[in-house]
Amino acid sequence: MRRSTRDPNQELRIDIALALVLALDRAGKSTQADAILGDVVAAADWADNTDPSALHLSSDHFALVALALERTDRERAEAFWQRFLDQHDGHWREAAERRRQRLGQR
Repeated sequence: MRRSTRDPNQELRIDIALALVLALDRAGKSTQADAILGDVVAAADWADNTDPSALHLSSDHFALVALALERTDRERAEAFWQRFLDQHDGHWREAAERRRQRLGQR
């Protein structure tokens, strides 16, 4: 996985890595999610230039962008987590709220 997050020839490498991070985080495995997120190169660039892809639900787009920005722009990441929370009642809300709160504590 680490090698694939750095492979410039893998067009969807960041999409795949962020989707995995999101799935791990939602499963309560935030330590593993953070480890993978730390290996994702150019995630902030992805966040600024991405369109929702076939790899994720459009409703998860804000969550994926928030994850991509967490390491480089906490304020924007927190805003994207809030946008996700504003659109979701229930499903995955608790996991998103935990991520948003953790940003404020760093």
